[in-house]
Amino acid sequence: MDVKFELSYVIRCSVLSNTDILIGVHYSEISPAKIESIEITKIDNQINKTKTEKTFDLEKHKVDVTTISDVIDKSFVDSLESNCKVESIKYFNRGFFKNFLKKDPKVIIDKITSCNWIIVSRIMSHELSKSNMFKSIINRHHYGIVLSGKIGDVNVFTSELVKDNEIYIGGFDSITSFFNKNVDIKTLNSGLNITIEYLFVNNGIRKLLVI
Repeated sequence: MDVKFELSYVIRCSVLSNTDILIGVHYSEISPAKIESIEITKIDNQINKTKTEKTFDLEKHKVDVTTISDVIDKSFVDSLESNCKVESIKYFNRGFFKNFLKKDPKVIIDKITSCNWIIVSRIMSHELSKSNMFKSIINRHHYGIVLSGKIGDVNVFTSELVKDNEIYIGGFDSITSFFNKNVDIKTLNSGLNITIEYLFVNNGIRKLLVI
């Protein structure tokens, strides 16, 4: 028997509900999802309107009811790799000088510019917290993509899905997200068979490798 799954339950605790990373999610009822936009231009006092439409094929995922949020979060982090400009900085491995000079997280923070958020591992969050520029935030959630602090206006999120020496740097418009509101559940003898459709489109972010 086919039933509809409660949307709020599907996205609960996942990055889809995190408005500090995603400024908005495009919800659709079918795949491919469509986005319509109108560009207004003025030429010789004549106003012209140009309508454009883009379609996006959503990806199907068969998930377990207890791991839906984990699957969505992993897809989001995987999408960060699809279009990122990579830069490296020496911090941990400083050769001969590592025995004489204390690590200064400002070296990393100086690279975190022109962004709204970063996503790091817990180890990297701990390194950044050594700076007086880092303001810790106590979060009762200990799973998923969790807000752990701020550096100025930049939100610092931690995730176990991110490698210890990587920092993803992005803004509100860095990732375009789509989600099909029609989530199907089939009841089988073996349990629930859940299929969800969504897509993360990476419009371009930065990745800092801390070595």
